[in-house]
Amino acid sequence: MKNLSSLINLAHDKSDESRLELVKLTSQEFLGCKDELSDQQLALFTSIINQLYNYLPNGVKAQLVNALAINAASPENILATIAEDDIEYAGPVLNFSNNLSDDTLIGVIKRKGFDHQVLIAKRPNLGETVTDALADTNNSEIAQVVGKNLTAKISKNTYDKYIKILKDNVDAIGVFAVRSDLPEDLSKQITEIFIKEFKEQSNDNGNAHTHQHETDDAVYVGEVSISECMNHLQNGHIGTFIKCCAAHFEISALKLKAALDTGNLQHFITLARAMDLDVSTVENMKNAYLKDSKHLNQQENKDALVFWITVTVPRAIGMLHNKFDE
Repeated sequence: MKNLSSLINLAHDKSDESRLELVKLTSQEFLGCKDELSDQQLALFTSIINQLYNYLPNGVKAQLVNALAINAASPENILATIAEDDIEYAGPVLNFSNNLSDDTLIGVIKRKGFDHQVLIAKRPNLGETVTDALADTNNSEIAQVVGKNLTAKISKNTYDKYIKILKDNVDAIGVFAVRSDLPEDLSKQITEIFIKEFKEQSNDNGNAHTHQHETDDAVYVGEVSISECMNHLQNGHIGTFIKCCAAHFEISALKLKAALDTGNLQHFITLARAMDLDVSTVENMKNAYLKDSKHLNQQENKDALVFWITVTVPRAIGMLHNKFDE
């Protein structure tokens, strides 16, 4: 370590200028040779950086943070300090570091605000204590992010908290309705919320546009053709399209609607494949349902094509039943 003598001299100098120079040289030395440091040297560098972190010039701090965020050997006590810094510096650590314990994440959730909390909600493989702490924020946007994070572990009590937070937002609660780990009694509770919302929407639509929405009030029993379902979709009768698909495949209309409402491309791919439609119909189906006009990007088109090649129609139908059975 070529700067060791300089570090020792600076450590004895208590001036602000020496502190800044000490932390700058320490950071440079740490970043330049951290893989070559002994345990004792690493402990020394860690202690200096942790104590003087707030004195780091912005450029040096950004460089240090980015390096620590992606380094598997980064000490957690430094990472914990960074995780509670401004989001500009905490972001890389919360996004990329695997060295943050659940206790550290919970501390950040309790002491910091939305920007930090939403990044934690997106982290893979969150533990139940972390998702519970996120539920305690009582924030509906955070709840939706956790619901979409399919690798997050959620206890039954925490699920109950999220449902209470989102009970007045049917579109948002739909992200939980399609989770495979949702307890059965809570799945029934969500279904009841959907039924109530559907009835209210039907009454409102009936009063305002009785003739225009007459088709959407249809109830399908028995055989319904795929072409009939698609005709309703192209004509803008979304409710009838859902009921038609549910009747054809004998699945839950409520669960299917909740899944498609999320806009998740995979649900549209699975449905189109189960209908034995051409892969090119996925984009049109998604846009017609969401009343959008976006083109699938190159990766999305590739994903759809791979699905068509690797998944047979019977298997796609089985996937629908696995996700959306009554």
